[in-house]
Amino acid sequence: MIREINIDGRKIEYEITRKKVKNINMRISAESVVKVSANSRVTISEIEKAVTKNAEFIFKAQDKYRRARENAPAPLKYESGEKIKIFGKGYALEITLGKNKAYISDDIFYLTAVDTDDFKLKEKIVDKFLRQLNAEKITLWLNEIHPKFENFNIPYPEINFRKMKSRWGSCHIQKKKIVFNTELVHKSEDFCRYVIIHELTHFIHPDHSKEFYDTVKLFMSNYKEIIEKEKQI
Repeated sequence: MIREINIDGRKIEYEITRKKVKNINMRISAESVVKVSANSRVTISEIEKAVTKNAEFIFKAQDKYRRARENAPAPLKYESGEKIKIFGKGYALEITLGKNKAYISDDIFYLTAVDTDDFKLKEKIVDKFLRQLNAEKITLWLNEIHPKFENFNIPYPEINFRKMKSRWGSCHIQKKKIVFNTELVHKSEDFCRYVIIHELTHFIHPDHSKEFYDTVKLFMSNYKEIIEKEKQI
């Protein structure tokens, strides 16, 4: 059930799911819909009070997702001349007939395919190449950064990669594992290094407290500038 509420002239859509939970829980989807879970005894009035109370947090999250949608690159058509952004640098796409493969040379992203009119085939070739490149680079930078945490005696994590909607990385402390977003391949190297530092720091501070960011700053003093710069690209 999706309902609406107006707060300070802004409309908030929220979707209610009834569950056997003790508290009213909220999260904001990438589409800016507030997902509310509450038990069947909680009234609509109580839910709206909770939404209103958290309006500032909701607006900030919605604005963040809106900026991300606005700054997202247009979907590729996989045509020669298009630009592909890889670790902060733009590469011109050049498509030719040949064995299925992709590679980069100078400022050119070369894509060869047995059928240059097959959109799905070209998409699959590029996606495979970018996933492999992302894993290689993130692993390389992790290997460079992890020894700097030596004094904190944190484990070298198991790492995995998957596409995520709202996180660039996710630290699973008990499993000693970090999952990195495959879309990092389109971000700058500095930002990727920040994400690695951010996730490693979670092994020291599991929350996002002042102490957490003070520790991040030890390893990347200009992390705020890097984040802001990435938002503007």
